Amino acid sequence: MAQFLNPRERRACLTALAELSTYGAKGIITSRPNYFTEKEEFTVFEALYENLKKNKIYMGKSDKEYIEKELAVDSLLERHVLNRFERALKDLSPAQTEALVSRKLQGDDEGKLLILSMLRRIFRDELSGERTSLSGKPVIISYLLELVDDLRLNKEGLDDVLTEWSVYKMIVDRLMLRDQQRAEIDPIKRRSILRKLAIQLSHKDKVVADEQVFHSIIEKDFRSELRRLPLDERAHRRQQIFEDLRSSSTLSRSTGNNGSVWVFSHNSLREFLSVEAYVESIYHNTFENSVTPISDAMRVFAASMPKQEFEKTAIALQSIWSNRRQKPVVGKYLSLLWHGFFEEENATLLLRILEETATGISIDGVKLEGISFSNVPTSLINAEESDLAGVNFSEMIVCNSNFVSSVMDSCSFRDSDLTGAKFSNSLIYECDFSNTIVRNAEFYDLEEGSSFLVVDGKSSRVVTGKDALGYLTHMGAKTSAVDSIYVYQYHRYFPIAEKIAERLVSNRNNQYLGLTQRGEARQNPDFARAFVELLKSNGLVALDKNKLVALVGDGRDVLNDMIGRRAMSSSIAQFFRENG
Repeated sequence: MAQFLNPRERRACLTALAELSTYGAKGIITSRPNYFTEKEEFTVFEALYENLKKNKIYMGKSDKEYIEKELAVDSLLERHVLNRFERALKDLSPAQTEALVSRKLQGDDEGKLLILSMLRRIFRDELSGERTSLSGKPVIISYLLELVDDLRLNKEGLDDVLTEWSVYKMIVDRLMLRDQQRAEIDPIKRRSILRKLAIQLSHKDKVVADEQVFHSIIEKDFRSELRRLPLDERAHRRQQIFEDLRSSSTLSRSTGNNGSVWVFSHNSLREFLSVEAYVESIYHNTFENSVTPISDAMRVFAASMPKQEFEKTAIALQSIWSNRRQKPVVGKYLSLLWHGFFEEENATLLLRILEETATGISIDGVKLEGISFSNVPTSLINAEESDLAGVNFSEMIVCNSNFVSSVMDSCSFRDSDLTGAKFSNSLIYECDFSNTIVRNAEFYDLEEGSSFLVVDGKSSRVVTGKDALGYLTHMGAKTSAVDSIYVYQYHRYFPIAEKIAERLVSNRNNQYLGLTQRGEARQNPDFARAFVELLKSNGLVALDKNKLVALVGDGRDVLNDMIGRRAMSSSIAQFFRENG
């Protein structure tokens, strides 16, 4: 179910998984490995190893149990991450494909040649420009084998190069024709209903269809027909339509808690029909108030549409983009078409939709998820009041861009130049600002709970609250007022001053040479000496004739506040400012 969760929900899910695994890692259960990001999965493993570290002091007679737990986590890591590519390579090889088709169609040479020739012409055009063969996809092979007799009777278009869109459209078309041989419902209406059902079953709170789901669709889509019938015939007609719809060749039946339920026989059929429904919505400007999560598979389907059809869809989206603030959900439709915009022949369509001008591109007031702007040729972005989740702005130069009053969840600005950009009044949740230039960028009045992934020294860590504001201020951004301690804790020589302060607070007398030349002080003895001299000149420490340094006056309170990250005196703050 991870594909239905937003990034925060997925992190909560993985945290719970790590906690449940305390007494032995059992596994990560997911129907598709790519629904959790590699970073999220590593978080689970890190939590598992941390738990082992906490328990290691209690080993004693349970040494064996401890080692078994560690081996279990090692094995889980190896299976789910280190062997990721082996796990993902489940497609059949050409030899396996030919052997399977030959076995299934034994004695049917015509059918075997037909299916194999089709499989050899199914390709996916990757964003990198490469073309990947899909001849070994089990779901495609199984449907073609199931439809071999139908394909034999009507071979129109079977000699062309096939994309994912065209092959799934052909499969669904043939399944619809098969249904029509025994069904009474108009085929166009039947397909429309199956599209609506696909969308319903893509919501995280409804993954199977029971009779109630079918009857709710029937009441809405057959209202006029049912109204014309006498009362005693309506119930019979409703049941007749239900029997017709639930017997569709695209659906599979199983048993739920309260009786029979139906799902699409494969997720790819559900996703393809959902894409068809959304494309139809764009044509007719009839947007759903709540759009289901847009998966990578759905983007691939949309990108593989025929050129003219994709262009028609993009132009229709362009015509309503100017009204996006009245319909923020339109951003989801942009996400659906995203991969297709990076085909060479569609490159200019995206900039036309986003109203690319001298003032940059406009994505203000919309919801966007799981797309990357890194390859979009622009130097200015207006994303005011947008809802952005998992959006990538890495390695971009977008100075003076506008992200005011936005909600950003797990977005990346890594290695970007955001000089002069505006983020005030926004909620920024676990967004990556590693090696990001934020000089003169505005971060006033950020929402409580905002957090940033940043590089601190040689490692990355998440900073929140005042620590986050201090980091941004330290990097040259403009923020709401924050005590100097939160700013200068990121100073490159703060560890030297902190270690000196800790030793002074812990020990009554400290050797001057030890404070200024040993430990952390070895990084920069001149800085260490200058810091001790500052403390002395401010009456916080005293140096006796034996070169022993001791706290005097308010020294203990001032240094304790600094060590505890509560406050920094103005004189110490000025010292750090002058020694940047």
